[in-house]
Amino acid sequence: MDAGPADRPYNGVDDRSGTAAGDVLSIGRVLLRHKVLIAVTTLVLTTTAAAVTLSLTPKYSAIAYIMIEPGQTKIVDAIEAVMAGATADAQAVESETRVLQSRNLAERVVNKLQLDKDPEFNGALRPPGLFARYLGPPKAFVSARVAAIRQWLTAMLGGAAPEAPDATDPSQRLRAKVVDSVLGDLSVSVDGRSRVIGVTFTSENPEKAARIVNTLADLYIVGQLDSKFEAARTASQWLNDRLAELRQQVETSEAAAEQYRTERGLISNGDVTITTQEATDIGAQLAVARSQRAEAEARLHEVQAAVTKPGGTAATSAVLGSGLIQSLRVQEAEVQRKISELRQQLGQNHPNLLSAEAELTQIRSKIGVEVAKIVEGLKNEVNAAGAREASLSASLERLKGEAGEQNQAEVRLHALDREATAGRTLLQTFLQRAQETNSQETFQQPDAHIVSKASTPRVPTFPKTTMFLVAGFMGSAIIGAFLALLAEYMDRSFRSEEQMEEASGVPSLGLVPSLKRSWGKGRRAPTYVVQHPASVYVESIRNLYTGLRLSNGDHWPRTILIASSLPDEGKTTVAASLAGLLSVTGLKTIIVDTDLRNAGVQKALAVAAGPGLADYLRLRLPLESVVQRDEETGIHAITAGSRAFDRPDLLGTDRMKELLGLLAERYEAVILDSAPLLAVSDARILVRMVEKTVFLVRWGDTDRDAALRGLHQVVAAGGNVAGTMLTMVNLEKYAKYRYGTFGRYYPRIKGYYTGEAQLAR
Repeated sequence: MDAGPADRPYNGVDDRSGTAAGDVLSIGRVLLRHKVLIAVTTLVLTTTAAAVTLSLTPKYSAIAYIMIEPGQTKIVDAIEAVMAGATADAQAVESETRVLQSRNLAERVVNKLQLDKDPEFNGALRPPGLFARYLGPPKAFVSARVAAIRQWLTAMLGGAAPEAPDATDPSQRLRAKVVDSVLGDLSVSVDGRSRVIGVTFTSENPEKAARIVNTLADLYIVGQLDSKFEAARTASQWLNDRLAELRQQVETSEAAAEQYRTERGLISNGDVTITTQEATDIGAQLAVARSQRAEAEARLHEVQAAVTKPGGTAATSAVLGSGLIQSLRVQEAEVQRKISELRQQLGQNHPNLLSAEAELTQIRSKIGVEVAKIVEGLKNEVNAAGAREASLSASLERLKGEAGEQNQAEVRLHALDREATAGRTLLQTFLQRAQETNSQETFQQPDAHIVSKASTPRVPTFPKTTMFLVAGFMGSAIIGAFLALLAEYMDRSFRSEEQMEEASGVPSLGLVPSLKRSWGKGRRAPTYVVQHPASVYVESIRNLYTGLRLSNGDHWPRTILIASSLPDEGKTTVAASLAGLLSVTGLKTIIVDTDLRNAGVQKALAVAAGPGLADYLRLRLPLESVVQRDEETGIHAITAGSRAFDRPDLLGTDRMKELLGLLAERYEAVILDSAPLLAVSDARILVRMVEKTVFLVRWGDTDRDAALRGLHQVVAAGGNVAGTMLTMVNLEKYAKYRYGTFGRYYPRIKGYYTGEAQLAR
């Protein structure tokens, strides 16, 4: 038989779902089953939480608001400002929150308010507690124990380990602890996406909380001003030193430029040097000279061309410009007119005519001489213009060479001039900024201001009594529920028929309710069966009867063994009840007590003590001497008889087999009450001698492993298991918490039964 399902502990799930934690109703039923545990746990833990909450020292929180302003004017535009105010972006605001939580600022608050003398922050000033009163300060106590252990280890291992001395000054350690305590009670946060920072301080005293947070805010503002004043002084000193350097650099640059200009002769007239100006003038003169030479050559060519033509010179501009030639031309014209008249009046050889012709020749000779002079003069003019042009051209070429050299020198001169100009500009800028810095050194504004100072809080912020109590109650309830689920998970017993069937693989024959103790005291279960035939208890025995009948085919099993794994699982009660029911129905029934070590049938029936099974088997007594009859129920019974420890194998003898055969012939039902399977081996011997075995498990008590182990032994021994039954079931709890299918429908069918008041509660 596979006992593997026993390894799965019962988890309180409703068998209808077949799942674990997925069924909310099943979890609710688990919690309901353990409501007492949950209620007690919740009550105890809630009371403890309330006591702890009420014993806590109340804390008061005071809050002040500081706004971060945009940055102030920068000192030098070309470089990052030395005194520039913080930009009011997210990073800057976050940086200021870190400043507000810095140790330096907290230490200034400690110094100003002398918080090192306040017991709230200085633990050494607090009165000793119960632990310290009897065992000394905790740290000293722990140190002493550690030192003792170290000495013991040194002695055991041999040698000595020198302790490193504490080089820290005790006063510094104390102050560091006080600062840590202040920082621990300080919180700084940004109010949404604004530039407003909330500074909160929590203290046992409301006035102290407001005083500390306001002092911290004031010191923060003062610290900003001090920082700005220091930055202004540093910037001013730096600017003054830089001005001296710049002045020296400017003077050096200007002197170098002037010296270079003098050495290179770069004397300028405005923006142009003298050499360049001279070259420009000579170039203009050269152009004029070339124009004059061309004009002279043109006049010369004109006269020279006219000379070759008869009368051609008369129309030239040079001749027309000569008064003497014009006068001679007039005389020539007069003489020609006179000759013309004389030729008409006188003959060709007339002396007057000849004289006039000689005069004309003489005039024309003079004109020729004058024209020759004019041509010579033009030639001289052309030569003079060419010479002047050549001179000017030579001068221009010389000046071009000098100008090229000066241009190369001017490149270097311009570089020197630019350097001097840049130095003067930078010097002027620094002079202006130095004046601004000097003015700012005496007037500064912080980059933040206090929007709202902290007022004295009236209501403590810690502990939140209502919230703590609600949280304590909810936490206690959750812990109680967890303990309930844990208890249900740790429950290794069987709570329903479905669980037993699933774990064992054997069909269930039902469950047997538990009888009320007050009813059962001094009375017997078979009597209850006879007196209350319509009760739920009797109905459960009737279910057993029906199950046995159906499990054996067409005929009733004559021999039936009632077995269980452990004692006190109801074997004797069920066996006697079944015998009583069978007797009432008219079947001739006998019950045999096979538990030779712990007999119980005699107590369950109204029979006297006397010889029993052990005596029959060991002493070979006749059967009639050991069979008794219960007068109330008519049940025949064979008790265990005298204890027979000397013969532990009596039940395995042939005489026992013969007895069962004989009883099966005389009775219609032979019921055997056996010993626990896990206690002794007697039941394993008997399971092979009977037709059917009924295996009992005590509801909510027997461990699953133990139950399945016993059932496994029955099967391994060759027994024919008709089914299993859960015994001593509290039906009200079974129905209320709905452990199984019967528990769900029991409230609807319980009206069919009577005697319900006798059921156990």
